[in-house]
Parts: sequence; structure tokens; C-alpha cells
Amino acid sequence: MGTVTETRDETFAFYRCHVCGLPHEHVDGVKRQCSFGSDAAELSDAAPPGRRVLGERYRVERTVGEGAAGIVYECTDLRLDRLVAVKLGPPLEASVPQHQRFLREARTMAEVSDPGTIVVYDFGVLSDTGQAFIAMELLHGETLWERMTRPMPLSVVRDIVAEILLVLGAFHARGVVHRDIKPDNVFLSDANPGEITVKILDFGLARHADERDKVSAGNEVLGTPVYMAPEQVWGGGEIDRRTDLFAVGSVLFEMLTGQEPLEVRAAEPLLTFLRRAGTQPRRSLASLRPDLPEELAGVVATAMSLDPKDRFPDARVFLRAFIDALGGDESLTDSSSWRIS
Repeated sequence: MGTVTETRDETFAFYRCHVCGLPHEHVDGVKRQCSFGSDAAELSDAAPPGRRVLGERYRVERTVGEGAAGIVYECTDLRLDRLVAVKLGPPLEASVPQHQRFLREARTMAEVSDPGTIVVYDFGVLSDTGQAFIAMELLHGETLWERMTRPMPLSVVRDIVAEILLVLGAFHARGVVHRDIKPDNVFLSDANPGEITVKILDFGLARHADERDKVSAGNEVLGTPVYMAPEQVWGGGEIDRRTDLFAVGSVLFEMLTGQEPLEVRAAEPLLTFLRRAGTQPRRSLASLRPDLPEELAGVVATAMSLDPKDRFPDARVFLRAFIDALGGDESLTDSSSWRIS
């Protein structure tokens, strides 16, 4: 999934892009940069020499992640003598929309207090480079993307998806829509021994449901196409909590089958894929996993309905139907009563 998925000969292959979710060609082990990731490529050139200190406070120890919107470093907070994660975005002059979106991300992350959210310690703009930054808790564990490379018992799928829905429900209650739920933005934190806590990452595209996106650039596609609902693909429909639930349904489908709900064709142009994503019904879970309960297939199909009116109205209704399809467990609908063990 995060590695080579199709090989044509000894030198050409395809890898699954973490930015757009589509397969791209790489040659002799070198990945060709996704056009969605051009900003990430520019940011890579700004990798710190040695132990750079950000804002006279955060000493860079190592790079821990990189995406289209920024680079994440493990840093030592020199004032509090603790390890933190610091995410650096683009400078204002490089991309005004991304700079503004980055600062909005910090405020959005701080809106909800929940075990499934990341604690934000600080944010601002570096005086020397003009780059926006967010200092937050340093996570230990792996992304759902990484976990999906290994067999996943149905009980593990159940627990992870239940926690995703509980966390999203907390944000949706505040009117916040994430808009980029995907396996790479779900983190399985193992900070507490014998316990896994699901954390939702990357709120760079998040906004309030009643807020028009004022920081988009032109016809920029906001989201990861493989998991995007039709109204998000076309950009003209109403984006609300049901848009996130479509993405959760797509992630659930992939967790259960190891395949995307909409077939991804190697080397398919992005615009061609987007046209299909906006109009083509997703594959049936039963067609790939006839061994699973029929009720579960129905839940997944409802979540991925092309028309938002046909989807679950909110995360809690989705969760209740999901748990019922698996035999029921009242404790899983209460965010205070359990964590994954």
C-alpha cells in the first residue's frame, strides 16, 4: 500500500502517492513528484543543517514526516526541556493560501479537547524565514496506512473505525469538517503501554461547515481524490459532516478488502479519475468480501452513497449502525468508556 504496488519491469514501477492517493511511476527507485506535492518538494530543500533552532526555542533533532503542506520535525523545547513535534509550513510569499490555511489548522486543532486530538502547544510565524509553524505533542506509534500493510482482525478494524467516528463526532459537534480523512491522517498512538489511541492528523483543509473556503487557490483540488465524496470532487456541493463520513466509509472499505472502493488505474490522469470519482458508484463490499455480514456491507454502502442525503446524518448514527452490524456492543458508542487494547 505504501510501497510498490505494480511492477512492469526491473526499472519501472508504481507507488501509491500519500498526497493524492493515486499510483505514480518511479524509475530506478526514484519517485516522480506528484503535482499535488510541488510545495513539499520545495520545502524539502529547506531541511535543517545540523541542529537548527526554530524561533530560538525548538532545536531540531530529526525529520519525522513530510507532506504537501509542510515538514514535521522532532524538536527539543529548550524552555521546557521536552520533546515536541514542530510542523513547518510555507512562507507567506511562497503561497498565501497555504500560509493562511496552515495558521487556521492550528486554531482548528485547538478547538476540541478529546483524547483523539493532538495537543497544540504553540503556533506562529518564524521571524527569520517567514514560515508558519505549529508546536504540538510528539506522537509515538504508526499511521493507519502503515498498520494496513499487516493483517487486521475484524475486531481491530471495528475499534479503530469506532474511534475515528468518535473523534470526528466531537469536531462535527463544533461545526468543523475535516475534509481529508485517509489512512495517512489517522495515527495509532501507543504512548500508553498496552493501549492504542486513535489520533486524527492534518487539519490543514478543515473548516466550519457554514464557512466558505476563502484560502483556496483557483481550481485547486482540496482533499485526497481516492477518499473524496462527489460533492468535494466537483466543488459545487455542500460540504458538511456527511462528506467526512463518505471518507470514513472509503477507509473502512479499504481496511476490510485491501483495495480502494473505486478502482485505481495505474498512470490514469488525475482529471480522468476525478470524473469517475464524481459520478461512479463505489464497489460493493460483498463483491470482495462475501464472508462478511450482509449488514456490514450495507453500512459501508450507505456511508459511500454518492448522494449525501442517502448517507448517515452524523458520526454517531454511523457508529451505531456499524456496531449493530457487527453484533452490537453498547460500550463502543461512549467515548469515555473504552480505548483500544
